Amino acid sequence: MKKYWLISSVALVLAIALFLAFFLTFGNKTPGQAVVSVTNFEECKSAGYPVMETSPEQCRTPEGTLFVQIIEAPTSTAPLFGKVQTMKVGNTVTFEDDLKVTLKEINDSRCKPDVECIWAGELAPLLSVTGGSYGTEVKEVRLGTTNNKTATIGDYSFTLESASVSEITVVVSKNSEGETAKKEVGYVSGHVTIGPICPVENVDNPCVVPPETYTSREAVVFMANKTSVEKKVSLDSSGNYKFTLAPGTYYIQIQPAGIRAGEKKEVVISQGKTTTIDFDIDTGIR
Repeated sequence: MKKYWLISSVALVLAIALFLAFFLTFGNKTPGQAVVSVTNFEECKSAGYPVMETSPEQCRTPEGTLFVQIIEAPTSTAPLFGKVQTMKVGNTVTFEDDLKVTLKEINDSRCKPDVECIWAGELAPLLSVTGGSYGTEVKEVRLGTTNNKTATIGDYSFTLESASVSEITVVVSKNSEGETAKKEVGYVSGHVTIGPICPVENVDNPCVVPPETYTSREAVVFMANKTSVEKKVSLDSSGNYKFTLAPGTYYIQIQPAGIRAGEKKEVVISQGKTTTIDFDIDTGIR
């Protein structure tokens, strides 16, 4: 009798174990639903298993296997060099090499209706450019619907396609790698004299110019059109400056100047040569 009850107890335990295994495997399935082999999140979701609304989403199978949704990184939306870009005043476009182009303003010098003008005028957008191969330098590029439709500064070219009073279409192109580096260069340097610094100055004992009087000023290099800025550099504490430039004609101005607008002095850069351009700034102190 005892042997009979022992066999019965073992059989009962096995029956319960088989039932639990069946329930855990197929308990969440509706009648007639086939067992689905799941290897990723999408298969788990398609099979109808519960999806947790997390970020990213997660799906768990009845067996307890957890699959996490794979979210692909978005493709780069950086504008492409050589393609037309539409910009409104205040907009900044950042290219893949971190070149940042900002439309600062659009100057409208067009002749007004019913007014006789010697020149018809134009729309002339002003771009502020930094980053890319310019590094931390900030350059200004003035384009125009009549004059200066294209400007090349360093490794980049800017071409104005069209303009209205509120927006422009422009193409920014990057020169071939190393093209600018291969160009021969020349140099321009100079010294800025600032004075008087005090109301009464003795010739034998002149007032000392504080270093910040120099370092608060910049030497600015303009392209041949006298408008587009090629480079800027702060004066050193003694009033000196120096630029490295590709051969060509430029204009240099000290900003801010003294009691009058600073003169733009012409400089012709020759390959391998250094040109000296000095400035005298009158503070107006008497």
